[in-house]
Amino acid sequence: MARLIIHIGTKKTGTTTLQGHLKANHAWLADRGIFVSLASGSEEDKRVSRAYMAGNPADAATWFSEARRFVATGGHTAILTAESLADLLPDEIAAIKRDIPAIFGEVRIVLYVRRQDMASVSHYSTSIKGGGVSKSLMSNGMGDRGRRAINYGSIVRDWGRCFGRDAVAVYNYGERHLGSWDIIDHFSSTFDAAISEAPRNAGIRNISLSPVHLAYLRRFNLHLNQNPSIKKGDIRARFLQLLQGVGTGRISLRPSRSAAEAFYASFAQENALLAELVPGAADFFSDDFSMYPEEAIEIDSLVEDSEFLRVLQALGLARS
Repeated sequence: MARLIIHIGTKKTGTTTLQGHLKANHAWLADRGIFVSLASGSEEDKRVSRAYMAGNPADAATWFSEARRFVATGGHTAILTAESLADLLPDEIAAIKRDIPAIFGEVRIVLYVRRQDMASVSHYSTSIKGGGVSKSLMSNGMGDRGRRAINYGSIVRDWGRCFGRDAVAVYNYGERHLGSWDIIDHFSSTFDAAISEAPRNAGIRNISLSPVHLAYLRRFNLHLNQNPSIKKGDIRARFLQLLQGVGTGRISLRPSRSAAEAFYASFAQENALLAELVPGAADFFSDDFSMYPEEAIEIDSLVEDSEFLRVLQALGLARS
């Protein structure tokens, strides 16, 4: 019987790096009995997790069919990775379990967690790159589905109820890991050494933007929203290219220390549940908030009107 590994993220825990590595080495891993869909990552978010959110799992059937054909040829492992799987609610998780083919004798759920305030700050850049305009670096008004992704205790409880608590593996993606801890090496050492042995130069990583560039891009998103006649296309990428000459310095775009502490404290019940369910989880998150400033920087203060106008003019979106 084959094994199915369902990597459900969470967001901002090296997921893109791992998915890029797996997808880029699709053929290499297949030769070693490991199935990774060419839709790995954002496409699996659409085809699998979002399909279940919409109550239309027919799209997910394609993934399971591909995995079934692979196992029939002698494959021993299939890896399904989509970070928005962590957003699923109990009935949606049950629907996934119902649809998993009987060819899998073992199912493992893999979850990486990161202190909620750090995950939220990291996610802010993703939202801006996706067209967001919020000035709040972390918000409790994210809605039930948005908050679900960092309600770690509930995630472990609900996946554990469906697949069995022992089937859910939870690992800490702490700030202390960055620079010395490798998501690919860790995932590989836990599940299959071949994953780390695959070529590394083919993987992809998120593109990080400086705080200044994020501030300019946020204002540009506002401009696009106010001018719906502008054809979006690749215009955000062109906008960022024209910003390369704008100095960034060493500015840190973070909320105030008190705001970060309050945000993290709002997850106390969730983290207590996580510690109850996962041995050692009580020590996952430190109480060190020294990386945050006493007062947050106003994001709009990072944008110079003259520079912003210059870039708009270069794009033909403003008069000289």
